[in-house]
Amino acid sequence: MVRAEPVATRDEAFAAAKRIGYPVVLKLVADDVPHRSELGLVAVRLRDAEDLAAAWDRMAAVRTGALANIPIDGFVVQQMVSDGVEVLAGVTSDADFGPVLAFGLGGVLVEALEEIALCALPLREGDAERLVSETTAAKVLAGVRGRPPADVDALVQCLYALGDYAWADRSHIAEIDVNPIVVLPRGRGCVVVDALVVPRTA
Repeated sequence: MVRAEPVATRDEAFAAAKRIGYPVVLKLVADDVPHRSELGLVAVRLRDAEDLAAAWDRMAAVRTGALANIPIDGFVVQQMVSDGVEVLAGVTSDADFGPVLAFGLGGVLVEALEEIALCALPLREGDAERLVSETTAAKVLAGVRGRPPADVDALVQCLYALGDYAWADRSHIAEIDVNPIVVLPRGRGCVVVDALVVPRTA
């Protein structure tokens, strides 16, 4: 997981950013706002305290406007990770097949390409590798336009871990969305930047 710290005030945000090291990301935390980017509640590539202060003020203004009646849990300052390939993984429940793991390119590319590989849980040996190989992500992860090959081995282990967790706790999980996972150059692993887990309701 990416390094992150919850904060409640601007001064706490400045202190967290100093500990984590710039550049950082600032995100609002609210259970009732699962997708925050569209509302301007995620600020990336904040290079210094001035950038962080400006982002904080923008989000504070949104809180008193469109989100005035929504409970807010605070903010999180997060390490900025950008030196890699963005992919996504998720779990949904299919009426016929039960829990299904989805994989594809992440970030904005998922909407542009609309290409996702699927596999019913539980994962068996070779399933995660097949998911990766069936998508355009495989070509990007292999290294394109001078980029080094990405750490596919680490990504595969991440997919198996996600699948194992989702299967083991399937009676309590309605949906998981992990986007993006940043796959770093080979030998450096991969990092989960953002994740949403939706529990089943009674």
